[in-house]
Amino acid sequence: MYDTCMKPKPLTPFETFTQAMDGLMRVPHSAIKKALDKEKREKERKKRAKKQSASHSVSDRVSGDAG
Repeated sequence: MYDTCMKPKPLTPFETFTQAMDGLMRVPHSAIKKALDKEKREKERKKRAKKQSASHSVSDRVSGDAG
């Protein structure tokens, strides 16, 4: 009965940090690896798309109409 009426004690900065780290450490390595691989593929795809469009526009100017 005594404990239910009192407000919980505020956390110290160290306790807050510990809780945050515990939450991070609960994420499985496979989930992190999967997210990183997905991000890497998206960056590669974006990078390739930029290079293709840039080289594509250069080739259009070279072989384009000189009308």
